[in-house]
Amino acid sequence: MIFHKASQLSFKSIEELSLIYCSWSEMHLRHNNVDSAIEIMRHACSRPNRRGKEPHPQAAKKDEGGSLGNNIRAWSLYIDLLENFSTFEDAKAAYERLLDLKIATPESVLNFTSFLQRNNFFEESFRVFERAVQLFKWPHVYEIWVTYLTKVI
Repeated sequence: MIFHKASQLSFKSIEELSLIYCSWSEMHLRHNNVDSAIEIMRHACSRPNRRGKEPHPQAAKKDEGGSLGNNIRAWSLYIDLLENFSTFEDAKAAYERLLDLKIATPESVLNFTSFLQRNNFFEESFRVFERAVQLFKWPHVYEIWVTYLTKVI
């Protein structure tokens, strides 16, 4: 109940709100409520701009998106939960959504390709590499290129 009330408050930055949701989800994990933890993070990652309101003026300066759905911390926990406790399709869809939102990091791209390869989807992982090469600029694309070329060879 306390986490729910905290999630309804206004924060100076989206990062503070993401900490609330991540802590809430982690509390459910500690109590073996995996489905609840996943549902909390699903809600957090699809959460619009504070129920349609304008973001706090300082929050808009710190986080241009103003939405928890664009927070990489929340997405990382959500995807981690899906990879470990949900289906392949759910995790893959979440990774693809992360790429569509253009908030993926080089690390999350490498995690996605590794996840696909562990599940024997090699050609699809190569498509993700190609998409990531277009998404990132130098020097961030370097690790992606090196890993991509190593896997192709």
